[in-house]
Amino acid sequence: MNAIKKLCFCLLIFLAALVACTAYDHDTPDTGANLAGFERHFGFERPDDVTDVYYYADEMGADVLYQLGFAAGPETVDRIVAALELEQADATARRDFNIARDDFPWWDEADIQQAAFYQKANDKQDYRWALWYSEATGRVYYLEYSQ
Repeated sequence: MNAIKKLCFCLLIFLAALVACTAYDHDTPDTGANLAGFERHFGFERPDDVTDVYYYADEMGADVLYQLGFAAGPETVDRIVAALELEQADATARRDFNIARDDFPWWDEADIQQAAFYQKANDKQDYRWALWYSEATGRVYYLEYSQ
């Protein structure tokens, strides 16, 4: 009987963890969950110039990873950079952010390599934010993660 109680407890913990995970749809743009992810990470409602919002969240395990890809104008990018207090960085800092999933069609590594890059880390260097903005395509790529 004790083993059954332990099993039930473990299943309950597992189900609670699944329910607590962020909703998203990494295959379909502009879903309600994806737009909510935009607002949650940037702290303001999606402006009219933001379209084609894709979102991915990996909250299983000890570390988290969030990725967003969307189209936006330079004013919105400036607003995000200011809201998150990101700093523009050079190409050498980009290698610290190579953990993104690159198997999504909306995460364009070639475009990212040519894009302006902004970043920051917390004081302990165990939580990071990164944003790439391609003026040529009008695409924003955002990565937030813990390690």
